Amino acid sequence: RSVAQVLEVSTTPARDAITRLIGEGGLINAGPKTVIVPYLSLPDLDELTAIRLSLEGLAAEQATNHMTESDIHELETLQERINRGLDEARYTDVLDANKDFHFLIYRRSGMRRLVTIIESLWLRMGPAFNG
Repeated sequence: RSVAQVLEVSTTPARDAITRLIGEGGLINAGPKTVIVPYLSLPDLDELTAIRLSLEGLAAEQATNHMTESDIHELETLQERINRGLDEARYTDVLDANKDFHFLIYRRSGMRRLVTIIESLWLRMGPAFNG
């Protein structure tokens, strides 16, 4: 209920979103009516990183066949946002632009299922970036 109140939505969509996040490993049930972000140990982080390197490399390789001039311009713009954010110590902006940069490439792979798997991995890695 508190999540629904904060997001200003009814309890059903909030409950559905939490259930989905639990199913994807982004949250865990810690007890009755208690949901938390899971702890990400160093071995977990190492495993997720190894998997990401393989899958994201595949997505990038496949994307090279589908990139347009517009995509390249968008990537350059996003890289400028990243650089500006780093220079100005706006790290939330850097993380947002970095995600947009990567997912533009992943989507251009033309492999929807692969992008879904990569999204799930990013979800699980979130606590490492936002902790």
